[in-house]
Amino acid sequence: MHNLARFESHRPYLTEALSATHKLLKKGGIVGVVQHEMSADKPDAWTDGSRGYLKESFLIEEFKKAGFELVKKSDINKNPKDNPADNELVWRLPPAYFGTRDDEAKKKAVDAIGESNRMTLLFRKK
Repeated sequence: MHNLARFESHRPYLTEALSATHKLLKKGGIVGVVQHEMSADKPDAWTDGSRGYLKESFLIEEFKKAGFELVKKSDINKNPKDNPADNELVWRLPPAYFGTRDDEAKKKAVDAIGESNRMTLLFRKK
């Protein structure tokens, strides 16, 4: 979802993908999403998808605009230890270790975080 969102200003990739998903499903059909989540208190500029993160409220709104309703949310993939600072990418974390692999102190710090904080959402076509 983050790559679709990050290029939305160039072409409506996210809008088109959600529209196509809506067309493919019969009424009542469901779609699940697991996406790296940035906390709501972080600046919107940090959550355009280019860092790998989106805000839950943004994604829910985009699905609603495409004709879906939120059915359920789960905290099963939440990780409050993943609280990125300015300019930190989701890929700094395991298993990618982008920018941290060769620095033992940074690698140890991201190992203590673990995997990314992720939202887990279930939507139904209206």
